[in-house]
Amino acid sequence: MNYKFLLASDMDYTFLLPSGEVSKANREALLELRDNGIAFTFATGRTHFLVSKYVFDLGIEVPVICSNGGEIFDYKKRKSVFSADFSDKKSRELLKLFFENNIDFTAYNSDAVYFSPRSSRLDFFLKYNEGLSEDEKAVLRNFDADILKSEELPGFNKFLMIESPDDFSSQIYNDSELEVVSSTKGFDDVMVKGSTKGNALHALAKHMGIPDSHVFAIGDNDNDYSMFDKPFNGIAMGNATPILFDVAKYVTSSCEEDGFAKACHDFIIPLARSMS
Repeated sequence: MNYKFLLASDMDYTFLLPSGEVSKANREALLELRDNGIAFTFATGRTHFLVSKYVFDLGIEVPVICSNGGEIFDYKKRKSVFSADFSDKKSRELLKLFFENNIDFTAYNSDAVYFSPRSSRLDFFLKYNEGLSEDEKAVLRNFDADILKSEELPGFNKFLMIESPDDFSSQIYNDSELEVVSSTKGFDDVMVKGSTKGNALHALAKHMGIPDSHVFAIGDNDNDYSMFDKPFNGIAMGNATPILFDVAKYVTSSCEEDGFAKACHDFIIPLARSMS
């Protein structure tokens, strides 16, 4: 289908209910978007492994922005079409810091998700994998400081720090070579400098031949700001962090009140029709 518009939505506490389920209203809104020539995709901090079951369930055709812009994954081709990997040197530097300071973290790679020893995040992934086919399951790997002995490290596109101490987080946030942002309380996402949802969305829209003025973005947290600080049409959820309200072109209701569907009906579709 030849789309004239593109909508990118954050997943957690935006498109999804707090339970991780998709509401009936949001499912119906996706059909209305397609009927009006509006392509839909996710722009999420999640690894592509944690998006697949939703993509297949909802029939999403457009490549998905993952790892906060660190990766664009095409599920139709079942491969990464872009991954902003850390250099081997920078990965070693960060891993050394994480292991020496006993930080709870995960590392995202196009082929697997790596967990630090006793990571609190592992249970979330194990639960996600329950009931999925082997093709859909996230590939999970444990690792420790011994990985630094490897001649070559995997190409990581994101590190997720979980409940890290404030003084350590400040050290990472102040590193000029990194793009660091909070995706939710207690979660700090670490990417290569310039890896943002906004930059990835611009690249995806350009690839699809869609001008930025025809791009919509909806989200609720700080890591969505880069999609609002662009010539895109930014939509803040009612449960969004305050920083998004200041730059949003439209504010909808909360995720528990079907804010995504409301934004589609009251703002996105009417505006797209007026520009057609």
